[in-house]
Amino acid sequence: MTIEIWSGSLRRTDGATANVSIALDRNEETTAPVVSEPAPVVKEPGPVVTELVSGGTIPLSWDSVKNTTRSGPVRVASTLENKSIETHAEPAAVQMGNGSTLRNVRVGKAVREGVRIGDGKYTIEGCWLEAKGAGDDHADVIQAYAGPSGGGPLDLTIRSSLIRAYNEAATAGLFVADGIFGKVTLDNVVFWGGPFGLALYSDMRTIDLYAKNVFFVGPFGWRPFDLRDAGGKVVVKQWENVCEATIKDGKLVPGKKIARP
Repeated sequence: MTIEIWSGSLRRTDGATANVSIALDRNEETTAPVVSEPAPVVKEPGPVVTELVSGGTIPLSWDSVKNTTRSGPVRVASTLENKSIETHAEPAAVQMGNGSTLRNVRVGKAVREGVRIGDGKYTIEGCWLEAKGAGDDHADVIQAYAGPSGGGPLDLTIRSSLIRAYNEAATAGLFVADGIFGKVTLDNVVFWGGPFGLALYSDMRTIDLYAKNVFFVGPFGWRPFDLRDAGGKVVVKQWENVCEATIKDGKLVPGKKIARP
């Protein structure tokens, strides 16, 4: 089953246009390994990070996230730290509960849907997050989803992390839509690849965006970001040092600054 939440025409940076539909949920069968057993609930000790600290080190490769142990797909109730998640599961390899934190976690390899969140408060820091779709997937690295009737407010903070998406069978690195409103804070974050690196679709109320030291590494299938008023409104509250960038010899090389949208 596919739930289509938006369809229409998009214009690429080369001037071409195409009809596109974006879906959130589905039950298609694919050849990639799927974990059918229930994911364990993680209740590891550690406080939820609430104070934003700028300038941490961004992991620029899978191996940059050190001192991890391998885990299967998980539902996170409080804090998940120092884990490597490499196996696909539906609806996502990592399902975060309200008030939870990911810290020093890497997600990728066979993962086709990375992190799923809903309304509530979430913190992601020091992570490499990657999802690569296949077949009829609409892969998101991080997806915020509240359902057609909406939910409560979102307060999502991502810092010192890299979000790796791809152009095939994908939607975006971070996709916020379908009933979500609230606040998204990005501090010291790299979006690498995908049809869009960042896609915020406000279809009900307001999504406030705070972006500081955010770097977009292409190629992107359409463009680096898509901020869309789709019945609600996306409000850019902060746009500081947002740049195009490349990764060369394992180092982040900032390029041209991107004008505030």
